[in-house]
Amino acid sequence: MTSPELPPDPGSPEEGHENLPAVPGEVSREVEPVSRQKGFLSARAVYADITSAGERRPVIPVPLRPENLRGTVKAFAGLNWYRARVHGIRLPLYVLALLAWAVAGVFRLGWKVLHWWLLIEQHPLRAKAIGDDDYKAWLALHRAAQDTRRFRGTVTAAGARTTPRRRTRSSPARSAPSASPRSTGQ
Repeated sequence: MTSPELPPDPGSPEEGHENLPAVPGEVSREVEPVSRQKGFLSARAVYADITSAGERRPVIPVPLRPENLRGTVKAFAGLNWYRARVHGIRLPLYVLALLAWAVAGVFRLGWKVLHWWLLIEQHPLRAKAIGDDDYKAWLALHRAAQDTRRFRGTVTAAGARTTPRRRTRSSPARSAPSASPRSTGQ
């Protein structure tokens, strides 16, 4: 399937033009679909000059001027009150999503640690050694895997021991009141 040959855009470098001056154009919010435009994909770009000569923006933005500040603060507070209500309503869903993804993350992490610990990536090498009837290579891989698993198991156990856990508080044993001079009022 061949694409139709498109004519060069007016003002393109192929026609010898480098830059075009700004051309006033009509402002329209309605855009005609590309397939209905005359000369499919050969529409000319219109550059609109939206500034006048010598025009500058104000030093203090209009919303922050003293006469507008109260309205700006009121609008900003209203927007943030709306956002707080929206996310307050959604909070239970956020908590459920957090818990679901936390459980998924624990299982994914556990799976990755288990694969790392058991040296799963070496399995294809040992299977190939068995398939090639190379007992010495399999034995060397097996011994290396045993040593690696022993070391990684130690690292995993040490990491599991240092992981912060929720500790239950045991209530202190109640002892009989002491008979110190301060407690008896002497």
